Amino acid sequence: MTVRPTVGLMMIVRDEAETLPRLAGTLTGQVDHATIVDTGSVDDTVEVARRLFGHLPGQVVTQAWSDFASSRNSLLALARPQTDWLLAMDADETLQGDIDRHEIHAGVDAISVEYYTGPITYRLPRLISAGVDWRWIGRTHEHLAHPNGSGRILQSGRWSIRHHADGGSRAGKYR
Repeated sequence: MTVRPTVGLMMIVRDEAETLPRLAGTLTGQVDHATIVDTGSVDDTVEVARRLFGHLPGQVVTQAWSDFASSRNSLLALARPQTDWLLAMDADETLQGDIDRHEIHAGVDAISVEYYTGPITYRLPRLISAGVDWRWIGRTHEHLAHPNGSGRILQSGRWSIRHHADGGSRAGKYR
């Protein structure tokens, strides 16, 4: 009998009460756990996140904003012990298709997917092994870094992520 690997959502949010329902609708049946860090919302983001993801094990916590990499690394520390794999998403994104758990195996450190933002498409590792010490680097245009400089990354064509660029804190994103 093969054990099904667990997938946990990890996300930092701020003022995303309006975009969270759209994202949550695309994650139904896709994740087993949710770790959400609110970095200072003034709207109902925390309550909405708890309502939308409360059926899953996990937590919604509040932490002070620092910068993108620091906030995401704090999130990683909370989420890593909870599941086998971590799905990095933002509230103004949606998952397209279904995560193929058959792609997840011990020989892979991450799964890279097509990322659509407006007319631009590129690939990003968005599903990462919790057993690898990934780190976010960069205060604003942060990216995932593998501890050895490069990892074993599978290119998936079975699912993708669309960025809608309408997040609640977009106007104050770099403050």
